[in-house]
Amino acid sequence: MRNPSTPHTLAIAALIGLGLTWPFQVGAVAYIRDEIRVNMRAGPGLEFKITELLTSGAEVAKLGEEEKWTRVRSPRGKEGWVPKGYVTGDPPASVTLPVVQAKLTKITAQAEEFEKKLAEQASILQEMDELREKNASLEIEVNELTWSSAWKSLATGALIIVFGMMVGLLIPRGSGTRNRLKL
Repeated sequence: MRNPSTPHTLAIAALIGLGLTWPFQVGAVAYIRDEIRVNMRAGPGLEFKITELLTSGAEVAKLGEEEKWTRVRSPRGKEGWVPKGYVTGDPPASVTLPVVQAKLTKITAQAEEFEKKLAEQASILQEMDELREKNASLEIEVNELTWSSAWKSLATGALIIVFGMMVGLLIPRGSGTRNRLKL
């Protein structure tokens, strides 16, 4: 029989213990800040004195270059040297992100406003369709009433003519001569 404390048994026990505790050892998601601080020096090299500390997003005037260094003028008006890799013509995320977020907020508000107006327009279009249907129904009803009214007028006129003819036939006309007035 093998000794339970052999290296294989201990390794397996350690792996099982690690496997059981590993999910609980992972922390919450975190981020490293993108703020960078760059030492501006009196000359193009690490041996020169630091004259100012520049942070990411600081707007500097590029005055010249020498090997791995760029000569700049800081926002305070001081001149000095910083490593070339830290100077770029494009604004960093710390500068552009607030602008993009403001635009996104504005566009989101506009999109919500457009959606609201679109819903109102759809409601108005539905109401217009219902009014068109009602208008078509009313036009049909008006045509029917007009025909009914015209028919009644024609029937009334025909009855008057027939009545007049009957009266004319029934009432004697008198003698064939008319009484003449004597003068």
